[in-house]
Amino acid sequence: MIALKALPLSVKLTAACVALLALIDFSQRVWVSSEANPPAVPQFNASDYATQAPSMNAALQQWIEQQRSAAAQAAQEQSVSQPQAELLPGGVNLGETRVRVRATYTSSATGAQLALLEAQQINNRSLELTEVDEGFEIDNYKVSKITADSVVFVNAEGEQVTVPVFDY
Repeated sequence: MIALKALPLSVKLTAACVALLALIDFSQRVWVSSEANPPAVPQFNASDYATQAPSMNAALQQWIEQQRSAAAQAAQEQSVSQPQAELLPGGVNLGETRVRVRATYTSSATGAQLALLEAQQINNRSLELTEVDEGFEIDNYKVSKITADSVVFVNAEGEQVTVPVFDY
């Protein structure tokens, strides 16, 4: 503060003029007048502009096709080399279904004989666990009798097939 008082008056006036010019320059460049009108901006209309449809390089298309065919071939080789699930051991084939009896029991609610069957489609190897009673039909074979150790199936021609309870 003492050094500022010791400066000559001409230096003080010059510094004040420079500060005033800087303030004026700042106000003209940066300050936006509130009276300024916003510029007229035309509305954007997308239909006025047209572009080409995107296209892929021919070499890239060829490479993608090669990758797809290689993946399809690998999947086919894997499906051929991969064995299907095995058929149920201890089961009996009834038409296109392999049947295995897991248990037979008497219902406490109704007193009817029931059997717990595992049925596996031979073609696609899907497995289904089903509770059946007499009269239940599976692949054109009807349950005719449920005993303590087996289930008897009969087809339309009268052929009887006895499936014993499977025991490990």
